[in-house]
Amino acid sequence: MKNAKWWLCGLLAAVILLSPALVLAEEAEGEKPAKPKKEKAEKKPKAEKGEKAEKPAKEKKAPELRGQYAMMVSELNLNDEQKAKLTEAVKAKTEALAEWKKTNGQKMKELGAQMKEATEKDKKAELKKQMDELGAQQKALAEKHDAAIRNVLTEEQKARWAGFMTYQQAMRLFRKVELTDEQKAKVKEICTKHADAYQKAADRKAKAEAMNQIKTEVSETVLTAEQKEAISKPKEKAPKADGGEGEKKEKANKAPKAHGKNLPDAAPEDPQ
Repeated sequence: MKNAKWWLCGLLAAVILLSPALVLAEEAEGEKPAKPKKEKAEKKPKAEKGEKAEKPAKEKKAPELRGQYAMMVSELNLNDEQKAKLTEAVKAKTEALAEWKKTNGQKMKELGAQMKEATEKDKKAELKKQMDELGAQQKALAEKHDAAIRNVLTEEQKARWAGFMTYQQAMRLFRKVELTDEQKAKVKEICTKHADAYQKAADRKAKAEAMNQIKTEVSETVLTAEQKEAISKPKEKAPKADGGEGEKKEKANKAPKAHGKNLPDAAPEDPQ
């Protein structure tokens, strides 16, 4: 009996001693570390109805040089500063000519239409005078801006560019033959030598004479005998199509008679 009491007392003491440890263990299990909350990205305020959302402004690119101006950059190896100045000068020319056309283009068309319909000699002469005056204004405006474009170049570059432009014109005379790279280089040298006379020619006749000098020198010093023969050979005419049976042998090839009235001259082209 005494042993049973001692055993119960010991068991009770053990329970009392272990109780705090069990409580602490349960609390430790219950307290798990909380997961960090993800921060929500701030929402952009929605545009109200009727209002368009503003888009970020795009950087404006400089206008791209094209045509002969792109060739000028590559042919003359212009530096970045020259390219920037050239771009501005070309832009100024384009805007000036567009403004001129906006102001005078319609008037040029009207004068051309009136000139086409005019039958009196004096009236046609007056209309032509007005058109020539407007055309001279446009030409002077273009030449003014062309001078500003040339001022971007050095003196050496100006000479090379005049030679290159003359070379482009001269190569049209030799389209019938295939020139080697060496021959093209020689043609370019000849064109550069005669460029000043060609570019500064006062009229078409003077330009034709200067170009004829270039053609003669190229033919004598650059072309082979076969190439000379190919260039001098006249262009073959395309054979006429057979009209077949029933076609009349004689056709009215002569211009119709005006019945005593003068036919109006064609109106000159509208300048660009």
